[in-house]
Amino acid sequence: MKLSYAALFWGASLCPVTASLQHISTADNHFTDEQGRIRIFHGFNDVQNAKGKQPSKDGENFTPKLSRDEAVITEWAEDVGVNCLRTPMMWAGANPDAPDTYDDTYISTMEGIVDSLADHGIYSFLDMHQDVISSLTGSYDGIPLYLAEQTEVWKEYPWPLKLPLHGWGEGYLALQTGAIFQDIYDNTHGALTQWANFWKRVATTFKGNANVIGYELINEPWPGNIMRHPSLMLPGNAGRKSLMPSYDVVSDAIREVDEDHLIFYEPVTWGMIFNGKVSGSGFDRVPGGEKWKDKSVLSYHYYCWFQRGGDDPLTPIERTECDRAFAPQVFKEIEKDKAKLGGAAMMTEFGGNSPNASEPDSGGVEEMDFLLDTADEYFSSWAFWDVAAFYDPTTHESKRENLAVFARIYASAIAGVPKKMKTVRKENTFELEYDIDDQISGMTEIIVPRLAMEKGVYDVNVEGGAVVECDNNLGDQVVCIENDKAASSVSVKISPK
Repeated sequence: MKLSYAALFWGASLCPVTASLQHISTADNHFTDEQGRIRIFHGFNDVQNAKGKQPSKDGENFTPKLSRDEAVITEWAEDVGVNCLRTPMMWAGANPDAPDTYDDTYISTMEGIVDSLADHGIYSFLDMHQDVISSLTGSYDGIPLYLAEQTEVWKEYPWPLKLPLHGWGEGYLALQTGAIFQDIYDNTHGALTQWANFWKRVATTFKGNANVIGYELINEPWPGNIMRHPSLMLPGNAGRKSLMPSYDVVSDAIREVDEDHLIFYEPVTWGMIFNGKVSGSGFDRVPGGEKWKDKSVLSYHYYCWFQRGGDDPLTPIERTECDRAFAPQVFKEIEKDKAKLGGAAMMTEFGGNSPNASEPDSGGVEEMDFLLDTADEYFSSWAFWDVAAFYDPTTHESKRENLAVFARIYASAIAGVPKKMKTVRKENTFELEYDIDDQISGMTEIIVPRLAMEKGVYDVNVEGGAVVECDNNLGDQVVCIENDKAASSVSVKISPK
């Protein structure tokens, strides 16, 4: 079947969708919805501007800024095709003053942001973000200041380093930074208990809210006090000795009030590169044990440190190091971990640059195109770091050439078992193949963002199914495919008219 869409249809708005989105779970290492369809998420982080500092107890310091702007949310949904956001849920914002004392205004503000995003078809997964843990260690307050102040060290930050540091990441090597992490893992001063109680309080608010995919326990955890325990730098040791025991405690607290939402959990950032007991993630199960394998998501980050990702084209060496060695290794090892651990996986951070679609041969665009093409190959969901780079901080005016790099045609819901998903962004073409599974109901939904198809005119060719009117009010940026009951598989191709 062939169908043409005209630009005039794009006068309609994608908003509103529904008061609530479908609940997301996992099965067979994929995200799934209530109809059993496989779900794929493309989105952003809106975390950078929520990195607040204490002693100010103003929760506004810890809220995202762009995702509170209706015009920005509409642009994400309609022009870029975003259907998820890594949304900050900051421990210091929610629990600023003392143990078990919460800022209900902050939590309710975040609840309002989540529901506003859902009105545009955008899911949230809540991220307890930290980088170098505390304002005491040269950063922002990833944990409440009252907890960080209780860690005792014989040499304060930045010992054994000296200021100025060569980069913010060096702060992890300071004695005080590792000691604060170790106090959390060891529950010194009740820090682990408070971490668990924070998430339990958040889960109490969001249980039953299908607009939330799940809870990301902590961003980029550090292994602990590496000066006292240097073997923790081996990622397998960090996962077994520091992270998973702590994740079990936090997961158990969440599961006391919420058995439905997914729990996102991370290895140390260098733990997904190689698989093995010493060099792998260190995880042999999901947080809380086997019972929760289909309620869990392995969260990983991808930054190829060999690449500059700037305006110049990639050199042959950069392309070999990252695109032919590093990236394939990461994706393959994540697949192995998913098969071993159960649940799904998601690339919750990557990029860290500002690729410009008007410079298609630049290193930044080449790097992003390759990485997103590879994600399509593995049917992987992703969230780019960080969308703040694409907006004026005062006016919220967007840099559309940057956003356009991430405006890709993709299947957000697949009513079958996927075999192929391929986007050629430069040509605005898309191919999808999947086997029909009679146990899966509903329609396949393919998002066609405006920035991916600027003229608004394209052909849809389908074998094994038919293009039908969507029944979910998602608007004309979505193509819905109904499976032919007499067919065994479906093939879809979208291309410019």
